[in-house]
Amino acid sequence: MHIKQIIIKGFKSYKGEVIVDNIDPGVNVIVGRNGSGKSNLFAALRFVLSDSYNNISQEEKNSLLHEVSQVDFAPQNAFVEIVFDNVDRKFIGLPDRVSLRRTMGPRKDEYSINGKISTRSEVTGLLESAGFVSSNPYYIVPQGRITSLAHAKPADLIDLIKDASGATLYDKKKEESLNMLRESDAKMKEAQELLSDIKERISELETEKADLIQYRDHSNSKQAAEYILLDRELTELNNALSTLSSQHQHSASQLESYKSLLLAQAAKLQDIEREENEVRTSLRAQQVEKSSVQSDLQSASRSLAESSIYHQERISRRNDILSQIASLEAENRAVLQALDSKKLERQTMTLSVSDLENEEAKFRTQLLEAQSSLDHLLAKSGRNRHFDSLEQRNSWFDQEIASLRQQISLKLEYKSELESEKDTLSRQYEEFDAPLQEKQEKLARLDSEIAELASKRKDLTLRHQEITERRRRLWKDEAKLNSLILDDKEALEQARRHLNMCMSEKQSRALDYLYRLSAKEGIEGYYGVVCDLIQVQPQFRLSAEVSAGNSLFYVVVETEETASKLIKLVGEKANGRATFIPLNRIQVPETSVVQTDDTISLIERIKYDQSIEAAVKFIFGSIAVCPNIEAASRIAKTQGVTAITIQGERSDKSGALYGGYVDRGRSRLDVAQNYRKLVEKVSANERKAHEIANELMRQNQEFTMSSGEIGKLNVRSDQLSDEVSSLREEIRVLNLRKSQVWEYLKELQGKISNVHGDIERLQTSVNKYEQEKETLFNSSLSADEQKSLSYLKEAVPEMRNHHNSLYMQLTEQMDALHSVEAEIEEVLLPKKNGISRDLDNLNVSLAELESSENPVSGPELELAISQLQDKLQRLESSCESLQDEISDIEREKRRAQDAEQGITKSLEELEKTLKGNMAHRGLLISRKNEVSERLRNVGLVPEDRLATYRNTSSDELVQILRKEREILKNMVNVNQNAFDKYTSFMRQQEGLEARCEEITRSRLAIDELLPVLEKKRSHAFSSSYAVISENFSKLFTKLVPNGKATMELLSKKDSHSSAKHDNNSPDDNDFDLDMDDNSDAAEDEEYAGVKISVSFNCSEDEQMLIEQISGGQKTLTALVLIFAIQLSDPAPFYLFDEIDANLDQQYRRRVAALIKEMSRTSHAQFLCTTFRPELLESGDQFYGVALEGKSSSIGYVSQVEAQKFVQQSSSGEMLY
Repeated sequence: MHIKQIIIKGFKSYKGEVIVDNIDPGVNVIVGRNGSGKSNLFAALRFVLSDSYNNISQEEKNSLLHEVSQVDFAPQNAFVEIVFDNVDRKFIGLPDRVSLRRTMGPRKDEYSINGKISTRSEVTGLLESAGFVSSNPYYIVPQGRITSLAHAKPADLIDLIKDASGATLYDKKKEESLNMLRESDAKMKEAQELLSDIKERISELETEKADLIQYRDHSNSKQAAEYILLDRELTELNNALSTLSSQHQHSASQLESYKSLLLAQAAKLQDIEREENEVRTSLRAQQVEKSSVQSDLQSASRSLAESSIYHQERISRRNDILSQIASLEAENRAVLQALDSKKLERQTMTLSVSDLENEEAKFRTQLLEAQSSLDHLLAKSGRNRHFDSLEQRNSWFDQEIASLRQQISLKLEYKSELESEKDTLSRQYEEFDAPLQEKQEKLARLDSEIAELASKRKDLTLRHQEITERRRRLWKDEAKLNSLILDDKEALEQARRHLNMCMSEKQSRALDYLYRLSAKEGIEGYYGVVCDLIQVQPQFRLSAEVSAGNSLFYVVVETEETASKLIKLVGEKANGRATFIPLNRIQVPETSVVQTDDTISLIERIKYDQSIEAAVKFIFGSIAVCPNIEAASRIAKTQGVTAITIQGERSDKSGALYGGYVDRGRSRLDVAQNYRKLVEKVSANERKAHEIANELMRQNQEFTMSSGEIGKLNVRSDQLSDEVSSLREEIRVLNLRKSQVWEYLKELQGKISNVHGDIERLQTSVNKYEQEKETLFNSSLSADEQKSLSYLKEAVPEMRNHHNSLYMQLTEQMDALHSVEAEIEEVLLPKKNGISRDLDNLNVSLAELESSENPVSGPELELAISQLQDKLQRLESSCESLQDEISDIEREKRRAQDAEQGITKSLEELEKTLKGNMAHRGLLISRKNEVSERLRNVGLVPEDRLATYRNTSSDELVQILRKEREILKNMVNVNQNAFDKYTSFMRQQEGLEARCEEITRSRLAIDELLPVLEKKRSHAFSSSYAVISENFSKLFTKLVPNGKATMELLSKKDSHSSAKHDNNSPDDNDFDLDMDDNSDAAEDEEYAGVKISVSFNCSEDEQMLIEQISGGQKTLTALVLIFAIQLSDPAPFYLFDEIDANLDQQYRRRVAALIKEMSRTSHAQFLCTTFRPELLESGDQFYGVALEGKSSSIGYVSQVEAQKFVQQSSSGEMLY
């Protein structure tokens, strides 16, 4: 056997797990720097194998653990594990590979063998079986052991020999045997004293036993009488209970019959109430519709009246407008006719005036010429008289001609100015045509736009009226729906109150919130409440409700995440609490119901969706339905399930019975399902009401938009009307200005004509003067001239008169023309324009009136009113019919309630009877139990006494019982336990006597063992000393070829003799030598110590004591002694920690050779640490220990690397 592997973790300097593997069975040498952890490796092995680290303090424990770093806050556990090669089976009964581990922590210290926890004693026994004896611990030699041994005293050395021989172990066993003898003597004394007391007590009990026999005779008589009386009473009670049970079964049958009747009546009443609610709901709906129809009828009647008034006002207004239009059109025609007439008259007068003007101008020209000729002839006739000569006359002519020509020049300039002005006005006159045409076109466009706006306004008005009608219908629907919601909410509140009676308030709030949230938004992963997810056959509903209990209101969800989210929601939003069943975590119970003739599995009578099968099985999977409570009790016990009857009586697997009267009219399933339906109905109606409200809001927006658009069209129409009026005024002003320009043009034309006439007249005068200038200077006229003068004198006045007549005629016609033109421009044209403007306004008003026509005509309203009246009549008839039906239902409901009350009263009376019977039965059972208990307390009665009193009457038995009780009362001081105590003390006496015999035998065995132990001890010491002494001498000679060493026992007989040692002896006592190793059994007790004498130079030299040699020699001598002890009791392996530290080189080499030899000859394994190269030469495998960051590590190194390390250790270098 040898060590194969060492595993260290957390021990001293070894922080992490360090594994020393493949350890050689021969010599293993370990090298490393001081402080690197070599000694800690040996300490780890001692930690497991030796007793050095047993019974240590907490502080010492902490010192064994690896140093706590700044990161760690508490010491960790440490362990050391040694793996042995057990092929040779020195560890008996264990496999080839044996691991021994010791684990230690601040509060932990345990051993394990091959991973199995073991005690310290088990580990010690295992090691001793393999040769590791605690009395010989020298297979492990730590640092300092050799030094302490080198300085050991003789007394210490003899103790060492005793330990190695096992004498110490014999001493311990001897002391244990002596202690056992002392304990045996004390126990023997105690037993003898107790045995004496017991014998005295037995003598006293002999007297008490006779009194007890007499007492028991009277007691048997009393027991027999009491037993027979109690047995008779018990028989009477059983008979009474049997009779009461028959009555109870009959009453129970009647009770079930009444319950069935009550259930049927409750169902009938529930149907009546349901029918009543439905009829009342229909009545409320009919009444709401009736109110709506009445409102529609009133609205239609009001609309018909308003339509009639509006139609009449519209007709009147239209007739007024048409009348005004006709009047204006007639007036317009008259004005147009007058205007045409005046224009024709103006045209005629213009032509006449033009002719007169031409005639007048022509005649005026003639008159002017005649007048000029007359003037010229008159002037000529008298002119020559004024001049003295021709030259004077001609000079005057020249002056006059020049003056006339100057006038002609001025007239021509004036005429040119007039013509230029005329051209400018002509252009201005022509410029009026373009703006007038543009404004006329714009006026036409505005009229077209006004007509288009009127059409749009008509369409918008129709749309506006349609929106108004839709709003009215929506208001009607909203009011009707709100009425239904209000009724449903009242029913929902009543259902909520019923639901609250079935559960806690918080649970009710939670379920209400979940119902509403699911109906409103939907919940992902939410299935619903159990009672809403199942359908139970009617005859099994009561069984399902009673068996499930509050589980009916558990909430089924998909996962626990959904459950956590909903728990948070119902807690925060509703301040509620609910129990959830997550399908992914539910575990279906393995217990199932076995079908029998009188057993039905409840889950088979329940319909549900397969997705929630786990939840339904979790609640109802282990529930059986039985016909009666007896069968339920039997099935519950035999099948280990919950059994329930149709009536709701329940029995669990322990046999406990539950149940009683259940109000079947208040089904929790019906209440919950009705509540859910009402919640869904209210939610659906509220959603519909919300949709109607949204639609109404949209229609209101459209109504506002259409009203705004109509307003915009009206504003635009007013703007266009204002623009048309303004445009017409602009056209009128332009026409007026054009007329003014035209008149001014005509005036300019007259001025031009006059200027032209003046120019011609002046030119004629010039011509005449020039002609006259060419004539002779005569003082008289010629005949022709005289003739012309005479003619002219007569003709000029006539011509002047005729010209004046023409001028007057022209003036009159021009005045008449101006009057006509003034009438046209200032009267007829403005009037025509005003009439046109009024006509346009009236046409717009007429278009607006026609566009605002009521979309519903009078006949349509009359037809709608007729239909509404018919519908109202039908609704009134329907409401009356429903009222009659409600009255009939109420009468039937009262009859059903009376019948239910009668059944309930009968049921209560029967239950009262049953309760009385049950109470009586309870009293009888209580009395029966009491009698049975008293009967059991009577105990066993002798059969002969029972036979004596069996035929005795009860009264006589009572007298006997009273008599025996009086006798027994007087014997109250009799020791009732005399027999028991006598028997008990006899058994104790026998036991103590046997114990004394056993103690005596044990003491004799110990007395016989002590001499044997003394002999074995003496023999072990003598033989071990002889072997160790011989080995010591041989090994010393081998290590020191020229030396010699001996061991001698020092006797105590002559310890005070005069023989003395030298001054280097550690003691001043003198010892006699005793070389006789074969002393008797007690001989070694006379030895005071062991004396070692050595000689290193020559075997013949005088030997010196160990105290007298040098330190290195002491070390070698101590080492030889250790090897001698090891050879006397070989171990499988040895651990040496720097045993060659103080040896000289020659001795180190010999010690290394000796270790190598012992390894090969004894097949022993060595683990040695060293700083010297000599031991490396004998090594088979080498390891290096290094310290890095306060943590040691061990690694395999070659022999060369180990030698280099030893050689360079002084330089501080590391090769691994």
